[in-house]
Amino acid sequence: MGEEKKTRWVRCPECDKKTRIKVQEDTVLIKFPLHCQKCKRTTLINVIHFRIEKSLEPGT
Repeated sequence: MGEEKKTRWVRCPECDKKTRIKVQEDTVLIKFPLHCQKCKRTTLINVIHFRIEKSLEPGT
């Protein structure tokens, strides 16, 4: 039937803990404000093809 898409949990770029956000392999996020419940920080991230990096724009 349908194809199963691969998914992964987004990890906090500051403390490397799993967050509550899950993305599929075709998900694209640009300047996404990711809030980590563990370290209590909010960081702007970019996600393309499971590659997670901090946005170069200043965050909150």
